[in-house]
Amino acid sequence: MMKQGKRTAAVALAAAVVVSASAAQDVGAPGVEGRLLEILKNRGVISAAEFGELRRLEEELRTSADVEKAVDTRIEEMVARVAQDAPKVGYKPGSGFTFATADKNFSLNVGGRLQARFTYDAFENETNGTPAGTAADPGEDRLDFSVPRMRLWFKGVAFDPRLKYELQFDVAGDQATGASGTSYNGVQFGSSKPNANRLAELKDAYVDYQVTDDKALNVKFGQYKIQYSRQQMTSSGRLEFVDRGPTDAWFAPGRAPGLSAWGTMGGEKEDMFEWYAGAFNGGNMSGTAYLEGENVANDDNGLLYNARVAWNPMGGVPYAQADLRPEEDRGTFLLAVGANAWFHDDDNRRADGDTFAQASYGVDLTAMWDGWFFTGEAHWRDSAQRNSTAGTPAVTTSYDDIGTDGWFAQLGYCIIPQKFDVGFRWSEVDFDNTTASTSISKDGITEWLVTAGWYWNEHACKLQADFGRVEDHSVNASSNVDEWRFRLQFQLIF
Repeated sequence: MMKQGKRTAAVALAAAVVVSASAAQDVGAPGVEGRLLEILKNRGVISAAEFGELRRLEEELRTSADVEKAVDTRIEEMVARVAQDAPKVGYKPGSGFTFATADKNFSLNVGGRLQARFTYDAFENETNGTPAGTAADPGEDRLDFSVPRMRLWFKGVAFDPRLKYELQFDVAGDQATGASGTSYNGVQFGSSKPNANRLAELKDAYVDYQVTDDKALNVKFGQYKIQYSRQQMTSSGRLEFVDRGPTDAWFAPGRAPGLSAWGTMGGEKEDMFEWYAGAFNGGNMSGTAYLEGENVANDDNGLLYNARVAWNPMGGVPYAQADLRPEEDRGTFLLAVGANAWFHDDDNRRADGDTFAQASYGVDLTAMWDGWFFTGEAHWRDSAQRNSTAGTPAVTTSYDDIGTDGWFAQLGYCIIPQKFDVGFRWSEVDFDNTTASTSISKDGITEWLVTAGWYWNEHACKLQADFGRVEDHSVNASSNVDEWRFRLQFQLIF
């Protein structure tokens, strides 16, 4: 009886050993448990029948362990592959949210920008102090709250990392207008109610393809900014002042549908030289005789041609104002020198085929060092305007050359690195060679402004204020504006 108990215990022990050994056995390793069973059988501890049964159990357990390990390995591989192929999601303050596929062939960046502004105009004896459509006394001071910009953008790459795209909308766009007596959403248009709503506007819609492996050649097609004037090419969300100076409206064409080539090259980061060349429908500057620009079809048979070059001897200078670099980077001196021009061959689709042309030329310089920031531009523009016509169909008998020149200089200093910045800007626009026959009696525009800004997260979150003297004699003597102006603006880019 005792012998039978020892035998049963031995069998149980052998089975336990087989189970533990089989579970721990690596795939392809020698059968230690098999040798153990052979020893037990040879010494008479287990019978031949028990040996056969335990060997079958060993084989079953080994097969089960192999399958389990193979399944675990396969699952780990699948989890790793899914993690690797999953879309990447990221966020950078001021740059929005980015969704990108693992192969980098598709990405989408979504973001927005809000500007909320308060303006106080202290007018001096001029009719422009009267808000349109009101009976307020001329020269009265004016207080105004506004949302000048509320932008949303969608940009990224599609099908190929070299093929970029961008869509940008301004939901605080231009005023809706209509003929007197018509209505929109229950609000009637008329001379006293020119705006029933603010329209959402398409600002940018283009594709941009990198042709070469380096950055030397890219092709851009769609609607976007004409590459003229560094101040215009700098986003209105990255300015040191509340808004751009008066030279921008009179010389920089702004956005328009077109096609251009551009590139950067030279230096460690291939950004020492910049070049741009393109053809567009036309521009939308103030005081021009044509209405082309963003979201406007070509209204003549001519195009606007544009070219720009820039030199950055110490490496690329960002298109952003104020030296908001951290303290460890402020000691690096940066310099950018640019020259640009545009020419618009415009015939206004006249039956007589007579044409007049407009052209502008400009240079700019930007530098920053140790918290100091300087930028300045000079422009000269020539417009050949029709003077008088005669005959049927009308034929132009003479032209007036209207020359306009302008410049601005801006100097700022970031007192508390990346936090508190102050600055000064002096701008002028002068109108020359005007005659009575042009129905224009202009003098010019002058602006002296000081600014202070507090930056919580560089340009992504900031509060700015500027104050100064503005004299705008760009229409005629009866509508001159001379004022002291204060503006306060909060900006959030998300």
